[in-house]
Amino acid sequence: ALRFDFHTYRTLDPASRRLYLLLKKVFWRSDVSPDFDLKDLAVNVLGFSATHPVWALSRKLSRCIAVLLGHAVIRLPDGLTSPSDLLRKRAKGRYSIQFHRARTSTTRPPPPPNS
Repeated sequence: ALRFDFHTYRTLDPASRRLYLLLKKVFWRSDVSPDFDLKDLAVNVLGFSATHPVWALSRKLSRCIAVLLGHAVIRLPDGLTSPSDLLRKRAKGRYSIQFHRARTSTTRPPPPPNS
């Protein structure tokens, strides 16, 4: 079972909710997510239309990231100033993105009791 703040979840829009749930699963074990392919994440996870061009998908994803930044679920790495800075170009029309868990986020499980 995943524990999360239901109040925060209910304040998010549908795409941000999907990203929030994915990141809760990923941040369960690590402070940094693996590299996600932008188009795969936007279409297959967040539910945006595959007919949108990559630049439109990146803008929509940036809005979701900004919402999660506002709720302190994720953070920008040192040296980055905007959600769109998280995108890294891999090839023509191919971008990847990596997320970092916020330091104040309570996404980690409690430590196991000492037996």
